[in-house]
Amino acid sequence: MKSSYSLSAFSALGSDFGESVAGKRREEQQDAPPRSKADRQLRQEGSGFMRKILDLISLAILAALFLTVGLALYGAARLPARIPTHFDAAGNANGWGSPLALLFLPFIALGVYLLLTVAARFSALFNYPGWIKITDENRPRLEALTVDLLAWMKAEMVCLFAAITWIWLHAIRRPEKGFSPLWTLTVAGAILVTIACYIRAMVRAAR
Repeated sequence: MKSSYSLSAFSALGSDFGESVAGKRREEQQDAPPRSKADRQLRQEGSGFMRKILDLISLAILAALFLTVGLALYGAARLPARIPTHFDAAGNANGWGSPLALLFLPFIALGVYLLLTVAARFSALFNYPGWIKITDENRPRLEALTVDLLAWMKAEMVCLFAAITWIWLHAIRRPEKGFSPLWTLTVAGAILVTIACYIRAMVRAAR
């Protein structure tokens, strides 16, 4: 009897202690913000810093692109009145025209930059393919990933047009070298890799 009474008292004491600890944990969880929300806020702050850096890089390359083309057209070492404007698969010039054709590339790059910048401001309107399951819980994360992807796309697309311009000018200045698509293909490959990585991240976030 005595042993049975001791075991019962010990069991009751342990139960009271367990309920006390569990109650304290419940209170802490109620007072603290949800972990998923805190983690999402931390990720968004980190992504926001990355987007600012990418935006600064994009603007710097855009400025350099316009400056380079401006100097080529109106600087001391300006281009001749007739330049190669088309190249064959081997990089040899097979079409000629006005050097003003160079202006298309920086303005196209600027247009792409502005278009993606505006698109990123309307993340609530983003549509996703059917194989990415959208819920109220994962949509903020998917939107953040999409805005990050647009930031990378801006920087990489501007780099792509800058690479094309630089290679084109190089081919004009040194026609014996021809138009080498190596850097253009490299930047284009980087764009495809970036898209693939973010699609993978979106699929994982939607699980």
